[in-house]
Amino acid sequence: MSSPMVASSRREWKSKCWWSRATGWWCAPSPARTRERRELLEWWLLSMLYLGGFLLFFLELFIPSGGILAVAAVLCTGYAIFELFDMGQQPLAWICILMTLLYVVGLFRFWLRRIGHRTNLGDSDASGADVRAAASLLDTTGITLTDLRPAGMANFAGDKFDVVAEDGFIPADSEVTVVENTGNRIVVRRVGAEARYPRRGPPRPEAGGEGLYRRQDPRCRRR
Repeated sequence: MSSPMVASSRREWKSKCWWSRATGWWCAPSPARTRERRELLEWWLLSMLYLGGFLLFFLELFIPSGGILAVAAVLCTGYAIFELFDMGQQPLAWICILMTLLYVVGLFRFWLRRIGHRTNLGDSDASGADVRAAASLLDTTGITLTDLRPAGMANFAGDKFDVVAEDGFIPADSEVTVVENTGNRIVVRRVGAEARYPRRGPPRPEAGGEGLYRRQDPRCRRR
């Protein structure tokens, strides 16, 4: 007659056998099966580490981590490749190294293209905004920020613009008015100063206009 301890061990063994027959996985422990499970677990861990390194490399492009994600990605992929060499899988390890290099180079080119596209868009938007703002400055009054010799800086409604003095020199902190705006060239005149280049019209008498009138009059021509 068996003891209760022996009976319980038999029931436990029967339950294990039934579970192994039903699932086909947890069978009676053996050194070979334990080694297979361990190798399978190692392969899964190495695969997750390697793919996790790729994911961290990708996230480094969009999340400003100060290089922490990149270092973690290098550690994950490096450890996975080192374990492959240690397991005697040299061909697979070299293939992983080549794939990692190609992936990193592709991500770097994508990052350069993305940064360049942002820079071009920013420059075009800024230049377009400057041109539109400068186009509306005609007859606007502002203050010179620097001496205009003849070029310098002036402030119009809180915005800074590169301007050119019509008279050749205007000191800083002077009130000026925009008299010409052609493209990116903004010409200003000091408030209260006379125009250096007046508009075209009949010449003044004090500048010899009387003689010009006589020469232009058909009756004054020599016959």
